[in-house]
Amino acid sequence: NLNCFVAEEGWSIIGIDYAAQEARIAACGSKDDLWLATFIEGKDLHSEVCKLMFGITDDLVKTKPEFLRGKTYRDAAKTINFGVLFGMSKFKLSKSLSITIEEAEKLIIQYFEATKQLKSYLDNCSNYGLKNGYIRSFKPFSGIRWFPQWKEGLDSYKDFKVIGEITRASYNSPIQMSGALMTKIALSKIRNYILDNKLEDKVRLIHVVHDAIYCEVRQEFAEEFSKIQSQMMIDAGKEFNLILPMLTDICISPYWTK
Repeated sequence: NLNCFVAEEGWSIIGIDYAAQEARIAACGSKDDLWLATFIEGKDLHSEVCKLMFGITDDLVKTKPEFLRGKTYRDAAKTINFGVLFGMSKFKLSKSLSITIEEAEKLIIQYFEATKQLKSYLDNCSNYGLKNGYIRSFKPFSGIRWFPQWKEGLDSYKDFKVIGEITRASYNSPIQMSGALMTKIALSKIRNYILDNKLEDKVRLIHVVHDAIYCEVRQEFAEEFSKIQSQMMIDAGKEFNLILPMLTDICISPYWTK
């Protein structure tokens, strides 16, 4: 239980994370009309995707059709939204939703019919990784992930296990690398701000979990610094020249919470 980590008396823990960081980065990379419009209009991505996938209206999004065995239409879309970015197979989806492999395959086909630009983007990433043996982060940064199992002419060898591994990594590595670089840039900005403004007696940079940055801050300064930290994290996102701005969720608490 994270609640066991308590701030020192007179201090608060500020936890700020990026809101849907990887999904927003994926939307920018793919330029998928549905994903972009959903974020721009402030709508729920999973609901919007499931409506197009299944051809349903708003009032049916959280209903549970018999073939999903207790899951809602939105549940299915959410599982696929996150899963496709990591190369989720029909076998994995079948297990996650407790449906048949045939049903899972049909859902994936329906999903990519609704998100054709996302499918094209992921295919391009996969082809790049298979051709070159590495994949890169988003510009202007030059993060790179090498695939040590890669060999020239991989396709001709028909090494399906290696092809699958590289394909999945090529899907998610640009997104994850860019998200990690963004968080590192934010960390640098926060640290420099603390040092430049001589705030060491008011602010302690204490922890990072994925895209969430935690500081311990004196209570009387917590509200003010939470806004400063949030803006620095948003500014870090701007360095990638993305179509969408990065947003944050702020939590101020006497203990560590998610």
